[in-house]
Amino acid sequence: MVHQRPELALHLAAKANDTVKLQELISSGWDVDFGCRGTALHDAITSGHPDVVRLLLDAGADSEKPAMGDFSFECDNSLVLAAIWGRRAIVKMLWDHGVAHGLSSVRKPRVDHLSRVRKLSKLHQSAISEAASRGFDEIVSDLCAWRAMDADEVDAALFVGAAQWVEGAIQTLLQGGKATQDGLDEALWKAASCRRKLCGSEFKPDELHPQKQRRVIELLLDAGARINAQQGSVGDTALHISASSPDTAGAVQVLLERGADVHIRNEDGATAITRAMVKHRRPLPTGDRFNTDTITMLLQHGASAFVTDNLGQTPMHILAYYGPYSLFQFCLEHHRYPNIFISTLCGETMLHRAAHGNQVGIVERLLAEGARINDRSSSGWTALLFALEERLGVVSMLQVANLLLDHGAKATDITQEGWTALHRVADLYNEHHEGVTALIERLIGLGADTEAQAVVPGDIYQYRPAGYRLKLSLQTPLHWAASNGSVAVVKALLRHGANPVARDSAGLTPALCATYAQACDRPRYSIEKRQQVIKLLLTHGARFEDKDASGRGVPNWAAANELPLQWREW
Repeated sequence: MVHQRPELALHLAAKANDTVKLQELISSGWDVDFGCRGTALHDAITSGHPDVVRLLLDAGADSEKPAMGDFSFECDNSLVLAAIWGRRAIVKMLWDHGVAHGLSSVRKPRVDHLSRVRKLSKLHQSAISEAASRGFDEIVSDLCAWRAMDADEVDAALFVGAAQWVEGAIQTLLQGGKATQDGLDEALWKAASCRRKLCGSEFKPDELHPQKQRRVIELLLDAGARINAQQGSVGDTALHISASSPDTAGAVQVLLERGADVHIRNEDGATAITRAMVKHRRPLPTGDRFNTDTITMLLQHGASAFVTDNLGQTPMHILAYYGPYSLFQFCLEHHRYPNIFISTLCGETMLHRAAHGNQVGIVERLLAEGARINDRSSSGWTALLFALEERLGVVSMLQVANLLLDHGAKATDITQEGWTALHRVADLYNEHHEGVTALIERLIGLGADTEAQAVVPGDIYQYRPAGYRLKLSLQTPLHWAASNGSVAVVKALLRHGANPVARDSAGLTPALCATYAQACDRPRYSIEKRQQVIKLLLTHGARFEDKDASGRGVPNWAAANELPLQWREW
């Protein structure tokens, strides 16, 4: 193969550090710059062979030719490639050879016409930025010593170095004193966030130690980064950013120690503690992860869990939905005069949110504190209606629903869209659970209307509806259950006299809904299951010959799916 493709032998020799073979090939006149995805020089750099690099440079290899970095990332030239791989001796050799001289250590492109954001994005791919992001402190120091960096380059390198919590590189970059105020602030925001893994690399255990992040933040603050500076588009401070993840609780601690203001609001009106309330699942390991340490520190420094944002939502509304109860209880008891009756601009209370999240313990605590069980949201939704959704599974949902009914929740309430508790039950995943059937019996026994018509979403939608998020089309609970393939709910409703021939606002009967509707956010509504629902409706009085406004009926669907036209044969 070597004799058939001598040009590839250049690459093999460069990788193998075989200078004798390489010299022989060069003397034979083969193109040293051959390679569609990199040259022999690039192979020598990534393999770490300075002698081969010198030989190729002396033979006229193009050191300015773009190279392929990690995962096919194209870097501007061989100097950047050497910086990515941490080849200090080769970086020195390439610099002395004159790579990118007269531009910058990065082969600085023409960026003066770009916005600051785009300019820094381009400069993040420089040699000094690549070395800084990977923690090659000595290369950063060398590049700074060989040529004075301008402010844009320093800002860009600070940004990527801060993102990786690289203390040594940050210290070296700050020594020159050329970083701008914006550059320092942007680096602080990045240092306050979770460290992101570089492509193709794995974190070493010591690299994730919170002390690394702490030291980088302290270096930036000492250099003049403004601790309460807010990001232009969203208004977050470094404290907002670090409060957003359990993995950066150490950053929260140092920022609070250095005087970060817990009361600053971002563009949404949210303080840092609001950002700390959401349940986190990433990074790995997976599983429910709560930001308990950060929330505790923020409360101890004067943050309020009852402050409202631009939508009237408090951190306690978020916590009521996500839980856990222990953290909700801690926040509730931390405040001397907690107001559990605060509602959002949409009229949703903490009880609404806790019920929607299937948080049994939190619902119990709110009821014990005097929460009004039948309060309505701006669109008429009560805690019971919010509760009828399997956020934490059917068991928790049933516990919350029955708890609310035990405390006097009305089963007859109807929202502005016409939704009843029966519509909500008709939308459950686990409709075959014996508790669901018992709940339907209980709701109907308490007066729930089986013929109430409600505004429901169209055939295609992205989420299960609740509150003000509903779309259009009037249907009874039986229509909605048939649309979603809820066999057990269809049976229960028919048993209690639901009308199988009623038409919705689009002229569809429940059987036609079962025939043509796209089920809501659940596994594919199979032909077999549709047959089961349709046959159940037909045996209770639905008419096989009924058609919709376009003339389609159950027979058309049966023929299209090669089913017998006599439905009793199904």
